[in-house]
Amino acid sequence: MGSTCTLCDTSVFSYSRLSSLTGEPLAGEEEEGGEEGTGLSQTYMVLRHMLYSLTENENFRPPVMKGRRKVIKYSLLCLKSVTPQECYERKMFKEEYGEALVLAKQYGLDCDLVYQRQWYNNPVTIATIQDYLSKVSKEEWVIQECMNRAARDYETTRELLQYGLVKTSFREVMACGPEGSGSRYDEEREGELTLEAMETELTKCERFTAQQTKLCQYRHVLLSYMDSLLTYEAILGGPIAADEHFDDEFFINFRSKNLVQAAIEYAQEGNGRAVEILFTHHGHIILPHSLPVLSNFPETTSVKSYKSLLPYIDGDGGVVLMDLEQEPHRAHDWSELPIVRQHCLIPMDAHLHLGKFLYEETPAWKKYQAPVTSDVITTWYQERAREIEQYSGLVDNALALVELGIDNGIKGLDLIHHHLKTLYTLVYQCNCNSTVTLSQVESMSDLEKLNLMTKEGRGSPTFITTFVQMAAPFLSRVEEMEGGQARRQLLEQYMVSLAKDDLVSCQAIFQQSAKKQVV
Repeated sequence: MGSTCTLCDTSVFSYSRLSSLTGEPLAGEEEEGGEEGTGLSQTYMVLRHMLYSLTENENFRPPVMKGRRKVIKYSLLCLKSVTPQECYERKMFKEEYGEALVLAKQYGLDCDLVYQRQWYNNPVTIATIQDYLSKVSKEEWVIQECMNRAARDYETTRELLQYGLVKTSFREVMACGPEGSGSRYDEEREGELTLEAMETELTKCERFTAQQTKLCQYRHVLLSYMDSLLTYEAILGGPIAADEHFDDEFFINFRSKNLVQAAIEYAQEGNGRAVEILFTHHGHIILPHSLPVLSNFPETTSVKSYKSLLPYIDGDGGVVLMDLEQEPHRAHDWSELPIVRQHCLIPMDAHLHLGKFLYEETPAWKKYQAPVTSDVITTWYQERAREIEQYSGLVDNALALVELGIDNGIKGLDLIHHHLKTLYTLVYQCNCNSTVTLSQVESMSDLEKLNLMTKEGRGSPTFITTFVQMAAPFLSRVEEMEGGQARRQLLEQYMVSLAKDDLVSCQAIFQQSAKKQVV
């Protein structure tokens, strides 16, 4: 093949028919240009034609316009030889893909380069998957593109991953075996094979070829990405919402993220629904780390928003970390069989180490690692309630957590529940100093707490009302916690200390007790 370099010289000559015969310009002959091209000159020429046709007066005869003659001269400057490969590359550079394909087929060049270039230069759509990606013969490159790229919409991204799974199917893997055994499995036959039948066929392979190993490893990644895509769809609110709100950049980051880390981040955002979805579809990975995940919810977030994630004790006394039904996105895949993992050197317990970073960053959480006992659950409720009260000051939120724990059958929460109820009364009902903390309440005696509850109302007409509403429930809880004569003894101590400064209030308590047994 060759290419030429030419020089083009163009000359334009003006002439009139009559002047070209006589060699002299005619009267009234005008040069081309000037005002001929303007609208005014054109109107003027039309008027002269009209007047000349009506009057035949020579003064109105239109001038004779000159004609044109164009002479083009081509000069050959050089002749250069070009290889088909160079011409092929030049066509692709100019995006003349049709001509590039014709050239490639004519000279036996690599047609994949054309389809690859078109695939790179266009966004991922179902059309580009069918028109470009599916026509590339390099299977490994195609699979890697399915793993590395993502479309701007949900449906196309799912289609791309599904295409990659087709390229790593059981039939494709078996076809790469030493004897090409995959030729026995067409797509229809593969769909009829059970997991047990596939395992039987795989056991016949003494070893996997390098290509088979790669395909199985690629399939593991694609399955993981597909699971992440379905989880992301559920978090967005379903297929319709996913089409509207899908973010390809977020998904590329999300699908490569440690799922335990993803659960931690959603918990830190206070997104209980997203955490619940992760536990539902990836429970075998995240559930062993459920207590540290729950500890990452902001202390200001209402515990009722994630109460379905709280652990409980069932009727038989067994620990249940979460009242959720596990719903994996798919059935067990043949590539996840132990024999495949063994051939491809894929660890069986890789998912067990995904939460290791939690206990390295916060060693105090090591006690929450599975297996979890009822005592560990009790400890978590107690410590988490203290954290909520300490870091946020929201006594009601800490109290709500403990009450949910009691409702869930957790034992050993009575004492901290009593202290939180007392603190709740002091902070929200008694207009007490809001700086009173749970640790201070725990260090106070019962008499000090009772005095603090009734301090503001002493000597006023509303004292007895305050006493009945605030102190009476506290006395009842003391009796439940300590039993025996604890209530009567505490009341006697209170009355003695109160009588030193306020006999009126003591009298009001006696009168109320005579009417109703409220104290």
